[in-house]
Amino acid sequence: TVTQEPRKRALLLGILKSGFNSGNDDNDDMELSLMLKQRLSGQRYLVVLDDIWDSKDWNDLMLCFPDDNVGSRIVFTTRLVDVPLQVQSGCYQHPLGFLNEMESWDLLRYKVFLDESCPLSLVEIGKKIASKCHGLPLSIVVIAGVLANDTTLQWWSQVAQDMKSIAPEQYMDTLVLSYNHLPDHLKPCFLYFAAFPEDCEIPAWKLILLWVAEGFIKIQTTEYNSEGERNMLEEVAAEYLKDLISRSLIIVYKSRSNGGIKSCVVHDALRDLCIRKAEEENFMHHIPNIYEYCK
Repeated sequence: TVTQEPRKRALLLGILKSGFNSGNDDNDDMELSLMLKQRLSGQRYLVVLDDIWDSKDWNDLMLCFPDDNVGSRIVFTTRLVDVPLQVQSGCYQHPLGFLNEMESWDLLRYKVFLDESCPLSLVEIGKKIASKCHGLPLSIVVIAGVLANDTTLQWWSQVAQDMKSIAPEQYMDTLVLSYNHLPDHLKPCFLYFAAFPEDCEIPAWKLILLWVAEGFIKIQTTEYNSEGERNMLEEVAAEYLKDLISRSLIIVYKSRSNGGIKSCVVHDALRDLCIRKAEEENFMHHIPNIYEYCK
């Protein structure tokens, strides 16, 4: 796992110890890099680097992995769409969407029962619980951990009725990383989603106008009249929205024929994060209920 603040030395040691039971704290970065390259040379290997936040973290490591044309592969995961575009060598991108209801149930069932079959009495309520996770694997895994402790119909029914109050802390810390990684100018735009009702389809053009009206969008220019400045503010706001989408924080709900964003939504788990951070920062104190803007 790379994390937000990776340490090259720790990563190299982790790979060497997990794959070859070698490497120690006495080796410097250069020695560890050379040791890993020698170990992998001529070998067919698969390396998975999870949660990369910056392309330079991969670029710092790539020379440690020799390409001897024997079918080796390196997979890395990231929450940021632009990271794969910035790596020094070309790579194949595989954007992950949300799970459908069947995939959600399959994951939930596996995490609770592993290779055993699910009792028929729990199938219907289990599918209902999986559906309430709205296709987010992280939510499904957390809820599965709660369900695995008690596989009675009574407990599963209780979980289905009150999912929001069960074990949110287990995945909230993971989601907070995405918020903390936001530049300052995007944080108020993201927290503003706390003002919208749950599962609300938000027209992009209305959201952009609201951001501009709230003063979230700043530009430094004296070259435009009032109308030109407003158009510039709206263009910048549209780029802010695209940035939040590229960071996997906001979901495109409908697209325009030209590929633009017609409307968007925020996942329930991320909306919960918005509400929590907005309360912590007194962000929503002066913002009214804006339910009518979803219509």
